[in-house]
Amino acid sequence: MCSIAGGLFTLVGIWIAAELHLRNKHKTWLMERRAEVFVEFLNRLDNCFHGLSDIEKEIEEKCERSQWKQEWKIALTENYVPVSEQEKRVRLYISSEAKESFSILVKNIKGIYTDLDSPSGSRGNIYCYIDDIQKIFEDDIPVNTLCNTCKCLTHLINKCRL
Repeated sequence: MCSIAGGLFTLVGIWIAAELHLRNKHKTWLMERRAEVFVEFLNRLDNCFHGLSDIEKEIEEKCERSQWKQEWKIALTENYVPVSEQEKRVRLYISSEAKESFSILVKNIKGIYTDLDSPSGSRGNIYCYIDDIQKIFEDDIPVNTLCNTCKCLTHLINKCRL
């Protein structure tokens, strides 16, 4: 009788350990996946900034002001599509409370580039929005679990400022 109970407790212990291991593994996978999606968003945002800066110079040099607005709208759309696509992926991984704030921040960033009458120097506000986006990402990824990813996020944010 004791050996049966001992065997039963052993099986229950193995089952509980396996269940905890699977949950932990899934949680780790989810956090890593979130981090990848967040980093990819920041990379696309960075590519968009640099692409638009280069295009802005080209357009100003070769186009008249009347044609400039149309060319800029086309360039903005082409460069911003990858950011918009990745924004949708990020929304899948962030908390419900952060989704709306995140989307507003992304919309505000696009708005700075869409306002054709404001000087390009006013784009310094973008860094405030990027800092807020980074805060959302850091709140969603425990720093002690994914320190390297958070360092990567910080590096990308600082790279965007250059």
